[in-house]
Amino acid sequence: MNKIALLGGNLVSLSMAHSILDYSSSVEIHIIEDKAEIGLMGEYPGIFNKWPIFPNHWISNLFSQKPSKSDTAVRHSWLLKAMAIQLSKRNTVFNLRTKILEK
Repeated sequence: MNKIALLGGNLVSLSMAHSILDYSSSVEIHIIEDKAEIGLMGEYPGIFNKWPIFPNHWISNLFSQKPSKSDTAVRHSWLLKAMAIQLSKRNTVFNLRTKILEK
């Protein structure tokens, strides 16, 4: 089994992790993040043209934050959290409060 490390728990890394797992389930993904959690820390807008912006199986329940068909934004932090939850269900390993000191 191959192992892949992605640096940062941002939207790009989470999207890449889901894309890799969609392509091959025989890979072990580690996301390395220096924060204590992914999502729900800070509020940034997430603007989009059409919902959903990702395949439905990439996003867990957004509860009251789920956009309707006429919405054009979603809470960025909630989206990150929902994507991270789905990745954990797909056996992604999260290394939180972890810093890379040398490359």
